Amino acid sequence: MSYTSTSSSSNNNHHLVINYHDAVLYESDLDILKSDTAWLNDACINFYWTRLQQQLEEAEDDKDDSAVSTNKHSNSNSSSSSSSSNSSSKFKFVDPSVLSFFMHQYDLQQNTEDDEEEEDILGIQNTCNACNVLSDHSNNDGVLMFLPINDNYVSQTWTIPGGGTHWSLLLLALNYEKNSDSSNTNSTNRSSRPIPSTMMFWHFDSSRTGCGYSCNKKAATEVARKIQQVVVGKQSTDSTLLPPPPPPLQLIECSSMPQQQNGYDCGLYTLGAAKEIFDAFSSTTTTPTTSTSTPITFPPTTNILEHILQTSQLKSPSFCKNLRQQMLKDVQDLLS
Repeated sequence: MSYTSTSSSSNNNHHLVINYHDAVLYESDLDILKSDTAWLNDACINFYWTRLQQQLEEAEDDKDDSAVSTNKHSNSNSSSSSSSSNSSSKFKFVDPSVLSFFMHQYDLQQNTEDDEEEEDILGIQNTCNACNVLSDHSNNDGVLMFLPINDNYVSQTWTIPGGGTHWSLLLLALNYEKNSDSSNTNSTNRSSRPIPSTMMFWHFDSSRTGCGYSCNKKAATEVARKIQQVVVGKQSTDSTLLPPPPPPLQLIECSSMPQQQNGYDCGLYTLGAAKEIFDAFSSTTTTPTTSTSTPITFPPTTNILEHILQTSQLKSPSFCKNLRQQMLKDVQDLLS
């Protein structure tokens, strides 16, 4: 097993309960899940992200084992097991604490030798810890990146990690054309890494202002701008090596996102929207479809994403309570 647990007294809120693939929960975190009115923190969100990622990887491992067994039984010389769809590498779930660190230490106006190290904060270099991916994996042509947006990311008075008052979801789709030539690279910025042919953001916010604007629009836009700058690359300080300016930011506010009815369920809506989208695109056996049997293709389209949310479980009155209970059950199952 890749997780550990410790026994503790229920009144020791700072006692470690579980370390699941480096996603740690303490007693105080479980208290949040047990409450019907507590605001989810970074730890709860990261645990859920990690659980989704691990469940997909485990499902793929089982599928690969089955394929190997079938090939051995039929004495086939084919390499179907090595041509797995590798769906897990199509998804990247960003720890909110990591994203907060990225937002408060990364300066777009600077162009330093530490840029590559800063990129690795979000894991943009390779398929193992990366968002900017897959030029060397012919079975993949893109990635969906799930980013939990916190209004604290743009706070001018930010001092304490884990702060803020509202969560929302930012979805990033990076699409890489298969067998693209070297012209689709940034030769002036570090190595000649591939530049995505499509880079699109969608923002899902469960709370809007009276004017109809999403509460986290400013934070989502700032996060999207910084990530775009990292992926596309910054302009060189050498005026003779200026690369083309980055394309206009493509960020769409999804109006079909179900709206919360209180001031504390934003984190659960964020997780729920991510789960609905993840489920729609993570099929490893057949082409994913919506409930109307419309094929889902990569990269996503706004219409498909809107439809996913319109038919989602987020509209159920018991959704938030059920999700809290499911997360608690996941912890209990892992500890048993």
